Amino acid sequence: MIQEFDQALCALQSAVFGREIYSPDHPQVTSQITRATALINALLTKRSSVSFMAFDDRVIFDDQRLPSGANLASGLIARLRRRGVECVTFEAGLTESELLQWLSHFDKDALNTHEPPAHTDHIQMGYLDGVQVDTEHTDSAKSTEAQAPDQNFFDLDADCSDVGVNLMEPGSAVEQLWGDPGDTTNLEGITALVEDISLSVRGAAGALLPLASLKHHDEYTSVHTINVAMMSTALAQQVGLANNFVHDIAVGAVLHDLGKREISPAILNKAGKLTDAEFNAIKHHPAAGARSLLEMSNVPEIAVLIAYEHHMNLDGSGYPGLGKSKQTPHLCSQIVQIADVYDALRTHRPYRRAMSLDQTAKIMNQGAGTEYDADLLQLFFDHVAARTTFSPKTTTAA
Repeated sequence: MIQEFDQALCALQSAVFGREIYSPDHPQVTSQITRATALINALLTKRSSVSFMAFDDRVIFDDQRLPSGANLASGLIARLRRRGVECVTFEAGLTESELLQWLSHFDKDALNTHEPPAHTDHIQMGYLDGVQVDTEHTDSAKSTEAQAPDQNFFDLDADCSDVGVNLMEPGSAVEQLWGDPGDTTNLEGITALVEDISLSVRGAAGALLPLASLKHHDEYTSVHTINVAMMSTALAQQVGLANNFVHDIAVGAVLHDLGKREISPAILNKAGKLTDAEFNAIKHHPAAGARSLLEMSNVPEIAVLIAYEHHMNLDGSGYPGLGKSKQTPHLCSQIVQIADVYDALRTHRPYRRAMSLDQTAKIMNQGAGTEYDADLLQLFFDHVAARTTFSPKTTTAA
C-alpha cells in the first residue's frame, strides 16, 4: 500500500511541474492526474480515507516514511507548505477533475496568494497539530502560512516515477529565445525551467521519459530544445556528475541552439535538401550562439562551450571546423551532442518521418568511437534512450 501511495504522490508532483511547462490540459499532464486518481481510489476501496503528513524532509503515510519523501519534500510538499498545508486527506469518491482543480492551488502563480486553498468534497487539508485550514477566516491562515526556502531540485537519490517532457507555452523562457537576436535572454526564466527539468528527470528515475514529437515543424525548435535538455540532464546524472555540473549542462542544453536565431526561418524549416550556401549558414550557428552567450552575464562557461561544440565530433570532425587542429569536445558537449542527434532522428521533420529507436540506435552506433565516445553512447542507450517514448502531436503543418 505504501508503494502505491508513494507512486500516487509522485504522479501528482509530476503533474504540478508539468502544468508549468505544458499546457494544463496537455495529455502528458492529464495522464499523471489519471494515474494518481486511479492509485488513490484503489487504496480507497480498502478504507474510507487516506492521509499523509509532512515533517521536514519526511512524508508520512500509515506511520511510515514514503520512499520518495526527500524528493517530494523539495517539490510537491514545498508547494503545499507555501500555501500553509501540511496534512492532506483524500476520501472515497475522488475524481480526476477534483484532483486537477485542487492541484491548481499550488501552481507557481498561486504560491503568493494569501487565501488558503479550499477543501473539496473529497480532499481535506490541515496542519500537523490537527487544526484544519480555515477557508472562511483567511486572516488567521495568513499568519500561519509556511514560507519554504528556494529548493535545490538536483537530488540523484529519488524514486518518483513517470514524468513528461515539456512543451513550451507562448511567452515561456524557451520561446523568448527565438525573438529578436538583440534581446537579452531571460536567464531567470531559463534557471527556473532547468530546475523543473531537473526535478522531472530526477522523479523519472527508472521510468519512461515521454518526449514530444511534433508534426508541426514551426514548433520544432522549442520542443527539440526541451527534449535535448531533458535527456542531457538524465545522461549527466547517469555519468555521476556533481549536482552543480549537471545544472550547468542543463542550462547549456537549453541554450545550445541559440545561434539559430540568426538563421532565416525559411532555411530552418525547408522541407527539401539544403543548398551548399544554406548549409554553410546552418554551420555558423554554433559560433553565433557562443558569441551571444559570451555577451551575457551570469551564463555558465560550460553553456558557452556547449553552444560552440555541440556539432563537433569526438575525433574533431564536424563543425565549426578548426582547420588542421583536431580538438576533442568537452564531456559536457559530448553529452548534449548525443541527446541532440538522438532527438533529431527520433522526431518528425518537414523532410522525413521520425525514425524508430532501432533505426536511430543503428545509425548512431555506426559513429561509436569516432563521432561519439562509445562508453557514453552505450550509457545513453541503456539508461536514457531506453526510457524515452515519443508522443506525436495531432496538429499538422499548415
